[in-house]
Amino acid sequence: EGLVENAAQVGAYLMSKLSELESHPSVIEARGIGLLCALELVSDKDKRLPFTSIDGAAKRLTSVLADEGMYTRANDHLFIAPPLITTDADVDAMVEIIDKCLTKVEIEFGLS
Repeated sequence: EGLVENAAQVGAYLMSKLSELESHPSVIEARGIGLLCALELVSDKDKRLPFTSIDGAAKRLTSVLADEGMYTRANDHLFIAPPLITTDADVDAMVEIIDKCLTKVEIEFGLS
């Protein structure tokens, strides 16, 4: 059914979109292969302090993402592992949600 090929193609698109989120003060790096990806989160880019060094931030990010309909988990990484049938449009929607939620949590915890 072309699932492996789709995962490779859409996964490359997902990585390109996630890389754009590295401009966030809490995102140090996007990494992944295929549709198995993650954003490495920090509380301070210069010092590379882990995101979990801010009490409650990871739990809050997980909650805010769920409120927007994206069910994943965040700690020092935000894990993204959509189904193999994911489309470019799905990626756009996911990255938009992540961008919005990161911004909200960064503001709440004084990272912006």
